[in-house]
Amino acid sequence: MDFQKLKYIVIVGAILLFILYNKYCKCPDAPKNQTQEIIKKLECDNPHYDVYFCPSDNCRQHVIGLFDNAEKTIDCAVYSFNDQDIADAIVRADDRGVLTRVFLDKDEASGLSKDKYLLQNNIRIRLDAVDGLMQDNFCVVDELYVSTGSFAFTSEDNDKNYGNLLIAKSQSLAFEYQNEFNVLWVENKEVI
Repeated sequence: MDFQKLKYIVIVGAILLFILYNKYCKCPDAPKNQTQEIIKKLECDNPHYDVYFCPSDNCRQHVIGLFDNAEKTIDCAVYSFNDQDIADAIVRADDRGVLTRVFLDKDEASGLSKDKYLLQNNIRIRLDAVDGLMQDNFCVVDELYVSTGSFAFTSEDNDKNYGNLLIAKSQSLAFEYQNEFNVLWVENKEVI
């Protein structure tokens, strides 16, 4: 990987983490000093973040690990989904009794997409009903974990494309993403 690209990705990741801390972890009486303020916000929710970069970090395996450890729920809004291993992880979770729901872009849900495979395995799926694209790539697991980033559930994103995946353990962040997922799910009733 080119050093300039890596440097850029690290800087963007650091900025994203800073924004997430400031937006989603609100503590009363946070100190005025910026460093102390960030530390105080971390104490609110005790979040943990891991950042991965494709193709070098095998983002697929981190998503599969997250799904294999799910206990209650997996809700995913994914633009493109053709990765069989990730689809299998969702089916395994559903077979364990985990409530699984997948929201996809209607234009991408054809051809090589795993939507039909998921449906055959009783996974609940909805497609967007808007004229534009549904370009979200996020999942909420057990209302505690969030995966998000440019990584879509495709073999190309894992094996060839430069991309990123952030997995966060944060109730406050999961709450925000869960609310967005619920809005998408209710507003887009087109079920395939």
